[in-house]
Amino acid sequence: MRVTPSTSPAQYASACTTVPAFLPLDGYTMATATKVGPKYQVVIPKKVREAKGLKPGDLIEAEPVREGILLRQKVLVDRGLEEALVEAMADVKAGRVSKPYRSARALVSDAIRAAKKRGRRARKTH
Repeated sequence: MRVTPSTSPAQYASACTTVPAFLPLDGYTMATATKVGPKYQVVIPKKVREAKGLKPGDLIEAEPVREGILLRQKVLVDRGLEEALVEAMADVKAGRVSKPYRSARALVSDAIRAAKKRGRRARKTH
């Protein structure tokens, strides 16, 4: 069946009830098949989930391609965020933080003043 923009999910599901997934593992390709459920849900086999590091709540993008359906992991938040937060907390504990400000305007004014002291050109945005 040829997939076009006018192809409905029901038409596609009736023509194709399995979604092949190919995953390279240790130089070999593992093919798995899974069934499309009544609500068009697809279960990703455990070996594939573990090999790709999928966890509940991860986002997957489904794209129709000539060979079938391509599933891709989508990352909206940087996976390195946890390491950055740990590093930031270490800075806070070590005292490498700025003084508290009453407003954003006070912070910007202080930053401009500090830049002028260092001889750098500061510019205002407003």
